[in-house]
Amino acid sequence: MPFLNRYIGTPLLTLLIRVIYGLNTTDCNSGMRMIKKSFYKELNMRNSGMEWASELLLKTALHAGRYAETPITFYKDRRGKPPHLLRWSDGWRHLKAIVLIKPNCLFGPLLILVALTSFFLKRSFDLTFFLSLLSGSLFLSILAAKMLNYAIDNKKSRLISILNRIPLAVLAIVATFIAFISLFVISNQHLGTKLFIASSVIIFNIWVFLMETIKTHLINPLPKT
Repeated sequence: MPFLNRYIGTPLLTLLIRVIYGLNTTDCNSGMRMIKKSFYKELNMRNSGMEWASELLLKTALHAGRYAETPITFYKDRRGKPPHLLRWSDGWRHLKAIVLIKPNCLFGPLLILVALTSFFLKRSFDLTFFLSLLSGSLFLSILAAKMLNYAIDNKKSRLISILNRIPLAVLAIVATFIAFISLFVISNQHLGTKLFIASSVIIFNIWVFLMETIKTHLINPLPKT
């Protein structure tokens, strides 16, 4: 295994799984797995790439499955072919799977970031401005991750039913119009307020685009042609 994969990539992903999911694994990328067929059917596995190995561990933890490891002997590949691992893209897909399957794990980094920002920002306006945008954007991100998680697992959720009834695109248009008018009405002496309104609307519009994409392609699939 290449140096970066063996000593940085795999140990880091393994550590994240241990911390976030509480699964006492020592190698998330080991391909040597045994699992009961009946339990496997409960997991609703979705990934088809290298992150499938991690998904199996993550969903085992979430479904309260029993997990144990036994030592194996690993021999060097003698086939003479280059490894088919794509270091950066496969690592990125692993990381996305770890976060997506349990989006609540984003709350911890959010609290740490807020605490650090509160310590370093001295002016109250800067702090309020930053914390407001940060809290709003991360809340929307976690909400989108939750919705995507339910959609991928094909689960019914009250949250999804409520969001499906809300005309998000219309709200985005209204919010943009109100913000546009506000930028002309508010005087230049309140530049911070203008910046806050513009930033908030941009974040909200990006979120609406993401949510509509999720709803279109996963929750409300396009008709087959």
